[in-house]
Amino acid sequence: MRDFVAIYNDCNYVGFSDTRESLHRIDKLRLKDTRESLHRIDKLRLKDTRESLHRIDKLRLKDTRESLHRIDKLRLKDTRESLHRIDKLRLKDTRESLHRIDKLRLKDTRESLHRIDKLRLKDTRESLHRIDKLRLKDTRESLHGIDKLRLKDTRESLHRIDKLRLKDTRESLHGIDKLRLKDTRESLHGIDKLRLKDTRESLHRIDKLRLKDTRESLHRIDKLRLKDTRESLHRIDKLRLKDTRESLHRIDKLRLKDTRESLHRIDKLRLKDTRESLHGIDKLRLKDTRESLHRIDKLRLKDTRESLHRIDKLRLKDTRESLHRIDKLRLKDTRESLHGIDKLRLKDTRESLHGIDKLRLKNTRESLHGIDKLRLKDTRESLHRIDKLRLKDTRESLHRIDKLRLKDTRESLHRIDKLRLKDTRESLHRIDKLRLKDTRESLHGIDKLRLKDTRESLHRIDKLRLKDTRESLHGIDKLRLAHEMLDKRPLVR
Repeated sequence: MRDFVAIYNDCNYVGFSDTRESLHRIDKLRLKDTRESLHRIDKLRLKDTRESLHRIDKLRLKDTRESLHRIDKLRLKDTRESLHRIDKLRLKDTRESLHRIDKLRLKDTRESLHRIDKLRLKDTRESLHRIDKLRLKDTRESLHGIDKLRLKDTRESLHRIDKLRLKDTRESLHGIDKLRLKDTRESLHGIDKLRLKDTRESLHRIDKLRLKDTRESLHRIDKLRLKDTRESLHRIDKLRLKDTRESLHRIDKLRLKDTRESLHRIDKLRLKDTRESLHGIDKLRLKDTRESLHRIDKLRLKDTRESLHRIDKLRLKDTRESLHRIDKLRLKDTRESLHGIDKLRLKDTRESLHGIDKLRLKNTRESLHGIDKLRLKDTRESLHRIDKLRLKDTRESLHRIDKLRLKDTRESLHRIDKLRLKDTRESLHRIDKLRLKDTRESLHGIDKLRLKDTRESLHRIDKLRLKDTRESLHGIDKLRLAHEMLDKRPLVR
């Protein structure tokens, strides 16, 4: 009743004329207040949502950075350990291959030297046997010719002596009768027979003694020559083996030094490229992980292919040029040496044959000395050519071995890069999946909470609005009832 009196007095104070207009203004004001309250609620809720999303993004970015930093640390550690293991295995394989190559080279050198010594000894024996045969044949022919000439001279001298003696005997015994002449002839014929027999026996003994002396001298010469040949070949073999060992030791030292330097440079460049690429990846990953990694993978693969292609081209070009220069110089030196050797050998052969022909008539020993000099010279030249060919074969085999080792190293590094790239992609894919899953779950939880808060706030607003509407309708009904009551009564002034 008090409310009714208050409303009635207010209406009289304002000069209430129409209840509908007042109720319409009340509804407008209430609707305006409701809209402003809902707008403020939406602003606050949007602000809270933005701040929560900003905090979530900060935390997610921090977690992403820490996870990427841990992944980079682990990847760098795995890369270093794998490179260290690869370097250890490569060094071990290089040492074992060089040790095997040295063993095989030493074995081949020993076998080749053994075969060369066998062939040289066989050639020396055959040449000495042929020389002995020729010398014996020449000695026999010369002794046979000497015997023929001596027998011819003896026969001619005896014939002349017999003629002169017969002439003297005929002149001295011209006055002797026929019987004395007959006895004289028979005695002279017996004397001639005995003299001829004594001459033949003396010549036969002289020939035997000369042949015995010739054989003994030739046997001593052959012994001395064989001894000198063995000592010279032994000294040559010692010097050759020493030079071969020193050259192989120097080659092994230089090859090992070049291998270590090249591996050290490759490791430095690989570590530098890995650090720079990882630093660039960390910078670009903050912007966009997937795109940066995709571009980096493409660029790294392209740069790796181009660098390997350029390195292969330059190495192949340098190898071809160096081999071409080496082949030109080797061919030039071989031609000049062979041309000079052929000229000297032809000149020496002509002079030696001319000197041998001259000296054979004079002395057999000097001719054999010249033959020994030529044989030693030919042996040295053949050994020099054999050493050149062996060195050439050794270089070619080492070049092929280096090519195969480089090819194996490239293939292993390519496989390692493929596996590392595959592991990196899979780990990043798993990280992106987990990050996306966490983001979805967090956003789903935020949407659930926001929807719950919105529903509760709207439910409270609807309750308040319904309560206000009910109260306003109750007041309107009261006012209408009062108005009807006032219409029935006269107004109190």
